[in-house]
Amino acid sequence: DWNARLTIKKKNTNPPEYHFSEAERALAQRAHERLLSIVAVATYYRRVSQTSTELEGMVKKLRGANEPTSILERLEAAEAEAARAYAVVFDPALNPTLSFELSRAKRLHVPSDLSPIQEAYTRALTVA
Repeated sequence: DWNARLTIKKKNTNPPEYHFSEAERALAQRAHERLLSIVAVATYYRRVSQTSTELEGMVKKLRGANEPTSILERLEAAEAEAARAYAVVFDPALNPTLSFELSRAKRLHVPSDLSPIQEAYTRALTVA
């Protein structure tokens, strides 16, 4: 943790003095936790929204295609990939840290509403 990393003693001081105050170390620790939370939520968004967007794009592209079997195979593969990405984020068995990350995001005031990507996923599956 950053609090421990920034606990650096100044040389030749008695009693020991530190380069960073306790308040500075606590602030650095909170900033680091906030960064971790932002990265986690952004990763969840990217995983689901990217596959949902790809699925919608594929449907639009394939509408003019002439080979129905090829279209179905490609759509099934894209749907499976989107479902896998969704499960990796929202299935507690595959992502046991989701509730922790969302509660940490809430505590640190990091935007963490995942409903837009859930809606995008549902919309993509409906279109497909």
